[in-house]
Amino acid sequence: MPETERLHKRIAASGVCSRRAAELLIRDGRVEVNGELVTEMGVKVGPEDEIRVDGRPIQSAKQVTLVLNKPVGYVTTLSDPQHRPTVWRLSDMWSLTGHCTHAMDCERWLTGCGSCPLLSDYPALRWDTTAMLWKIKRWVYARSLVNIVAPSKWIEGVAKRSPLLGNFPVHHIPNGVDTTVFAPMEKREARRTLGIDETKKVILFSSHKILDGKKGGELMIDALRRLTTDREQVLLLVVGRGAEEWNVDVPFATKRLGHVFDDNTMAAVYSAADIFVLPTLADTFPNAVLESMSCGTVPITFDVGGCPELVRHMETGYLARYKDAEDLANGMSLLLEDDELRMRLRQRSLEVVAQEYPRELEAKRFKTLYEELLNAALDMPRPRAVESHVR
Repeated sequence: MPETERLHKRIAASGVCSRRAAELLIRDGRVEVNGELVTEMGVKVGPEDEIRVDGRPIQSAKQVTLVLNKPVGYVTTLSDPQHRPTVWRLSDMWSLTGHCTHAMDCERWLTGCGSCPLLSDYPALRWDTTAMLWKIKRWVYARSLVNIVAPSKWIEGVAKRSPLLGNFPVHHIPNGVDTTVFAPMEKREARRTLGIDETKKVILFSSHKILDGKKGGELMIDALRRLTTDREQVLLLVVGRGAEEWNVDVPFATKRLGHVFDDNTMAAVYSAADIFVLPTLADTFPNAVLESMSCGTVPITFDVGGCPELVRHMETGYLARYKDAEDLANGMSLLLEDDELRMRLRQRSLEVVAQEYPRELEAKRFKTLYEELLNAALDMPRPRAVESHVR
């Protein structure tokens, strides 16, 4: 007779979610066995039973064994028996949503997620488990001592609004940049190094993943086609993974460098450009903008997320209206054609980086935070003990 197993174990074994998450799926009435809705725990199923989650049949996953090593001295328990505080720097919104790294126009993260419009975002979900994942995060956070570090005022405000993270202390510590590496380089020298025509007006479009829709590649193409600058004078420099595959049809020369692996070369790339355009649709605090400013290259980006904290309109760069390709093109034309304005914004960018964003200042702020937390650790409220099965 075929072996049977508990329903939540079968769901977990198929790769849909963890056992604990599978229990929540069953209790929420999202699981069917042979066409019958199951909401009670303890139901057993055999190999011949058809199981559906949210109306979709599950498939048996190949068994994969992961062997992990826990180095001596590292904590891998859910609840630290010594009650040490945790410092968590937010690079994006993942910690306070049921799935996505940036919620875009969706505000379901404020009410528990579910009916997610961004299931295909990396890492893609086959089933909408976002409400369940949101609840799991809430359960974990309730047993944690967390201090949030927000690299931008924007993500600081998001964290404070979050039902998941809003009760934790939030500390604003902006990212810093190594100004000894990302520093202005003589433009002719930078262009010779990269094989770029010294007479051209160079527009830099750079991203870790050029083909990522959130990086705004389609809007970049739209803006470039609207450019009013003399097209014979313009060179588009594209840098990042996917640069070779990025299909762009614009009426001026294009040079692609692909992914740049070392900071010194990237500093030369920034220095070789006249302007740096980052048409991002979602960003917490773009390091690329900070690096560009540190190299003396004026940035242009959209008014979104933490971008306005770096690109202060007509002071350190040009801040275009969100998703407005025409305004993006206006900014490019303006800064390419007005050398005096570009130099003034360049100088102010260098001053702002030196005053507010050197790497040493970031390190000093983190050191101060760590010292304050260590000194206050004995006085901090301790969470109730939680049994952990992680070893």
